[in-house]
Amino acid sequence: MNIFLKRLLIPLRTKQSIQNNLNYIFTFPSFKKRLEHHYEKFFFQPTEKFYELCENNPNEAIQELIKHCELALPISIEITHEYLQIPEEYRQAIGFDLGLPGQMYSITKYQFRVFLNNSYGKYIKAAALAHEIAHVYIRNNEINYVTQRNCKGKFSEQMTDLTTVALGLGKLMLEAYDFIHESLFWDNNLKIGYLTPKHICYAQSLMINKLESLNVSSRQSNRL
Repeated sequence: MNIFLKRLLIPLRTKQSIQNNLNYIFTFPSFKKRLEHHYEKFFFQPTEKFYELCENNPNEAIQELIKHCELALPISIEITHEYLQIPEEYRQAIGFDLGLPGQMYSITKYQFRVFLNNSYGKYIKAAALAHEIAHVYIRNNEINYVTQRNCKGKFSEQMTDLTTVALGLGKLMLEAYDFIHESLFWDNNLKIGYLTPKHICYAQSLMINKLESLNVSSRQSNRL
C-alpha cells in the first residue's frame, strides 16, 4: 500500500495543527532562507548507495545530510552505537523508549554525539539520522519552538519530526515506514519518531505543495 494514501484518513483538526506547525517552522529565518534560495534542490533524494552508508558507514552518511542541510561549519557529529544517558525527567516527558532507533546528545553548539541503534536495518537508520540531524540543525541555529502545552518535551520532539520534513528529509522517514509496512511486523500505531506515518505523510504533501507554489511563482516572475 502506498503510504501517501494515509493522509486522507487524518482528522481535519489534526491536519490544521500540522499545517500551522509547519508554517510556524518557516517563520524562522534559516528555514525561510533555505526555502527561498534552494527550492530547486530542496528535497534530499536518497540513493541505494546512501542507504548502504547508513548501514555500513553512518559517519559518512551523516556528512551527506550535513551538506544537504547546509549546517554551519565547523560541525562535528560522532556516531556511536552505545546508549547515551539522558535525564530521567526528560525520559518521562517524551515517553523515551530504549527501543527507539536514534538519540542525539549536544556537547557544544558545534559538537554532537548521535546514538544509532545497530539492531535496525538501513532504512530505519536513515530515518533516525534524519531525525537526529534535525535536532542538530535546531540546536546549531538556536531555534526555540514555543508552545503553551504542558508536555513541552513531547511537543519539541514532534516539531523535530516536522523539521525533518522542513529540511527536505521527509522521504527518509516515509521510505522507512514503507519498509516497515512491507515487513511482517507492521503496526498502525508504530512510530519511528514522535509522529505517526499519517502525520509525516501529510506534512510531506504540504511541503511538496509549498515547493510547487514557489516554482510556479518563480516561473511567472521570470516571464515578467
